[in-house]
Amino acid sequence: MNHLNLNIKTSILNPEIIHFETIDSTNAFLLNRNEFKNGTVVLADFQTTGRGRRGRSWLSKPGQSLLFSTLLTGLPPGINLHGFTFATSIGVTRGLQEFAENKPINVKWPNDVLLNHRKVCGILVETKTSGNLPQKIVVGVGINVNQPPEFFSGELRFGTSLFAETGRKADRIKVLKSVIKEIDKAFADFLKNGFQHTITIWKQLCPYIGKEITIDTGKSKQTGIFRDVNDEGALVLETGNKIRTYFAGDVSIAKEKAYAPGN
Repeated sequence: MNHLNLNIKTSILNPEIIHFETIDSTNAFLLNRNEFKNGTVVLADFQTTGRGRRGRSWLSKPGQSLLFSTLLTGLPPGINLHGFTFATSIGVTRGLQEFAENKPINVKWPNDVLLNHRKVCGILVETKTSGNLPQKIVVGVGINVNQPPEFFSGELRFGTSLFAETGRKADRIKVLKSVIKEIDKAFADFLKNGFQHTITIWKQLCPYIGKEITIDTGKSKQTGIFRDVNDEGALVLETGNKIRTYFAGDVSIAKEKAYAPGN
């Protein structure tokens, strides 16, 4: 473990981050220890047990991804914790813009960022509570940076990286600085202006509202028109003459496609 100072100005996140070459999970590290302050950021070059939603593994070779977690404590009572997922999505989207060479970057409900309509980033928010109140919240972020195009095949065919889309390897620390600055701004905006404000901004970055999608809850699949994200963060789906709301699930979009060089 060592420390890496990003030399950026932030209001919530500490720019002097904790850096590991290898760790089991940056989320677990922050969740299971109590000596760290609000705004701590932990970065790893490689995670042995990195996870996504529903307990999925996060696959990444050392040094190809940005794998980091942020710690938030002392949160105001009644805050909608889903807001941190949406705020992180906003921050990552804005932070990656300058590295994407005009390829579209969008958000996908509930916790993905897509580059050229393929997944480039996943977000995992976990909490530790005391009574009914959140004692701490940890936001884990995994961004594909320098994986080559051929990495995205089989189960990973709907994924991509900055390198796979632009043909250029990126400086991971430069990308990290940009993303941390923007996540910090998005967190501050959420805490100041509230959940509905953050959802409004998020929806401006989501081109799939009004389009046909399929949502998989793990128990059933439903196809319909993605009508909205409501004030609680739930996806609103129109199926025939019915309106359904979902608080969790995997969304598939028609524009998502298997990666093939040149398409």
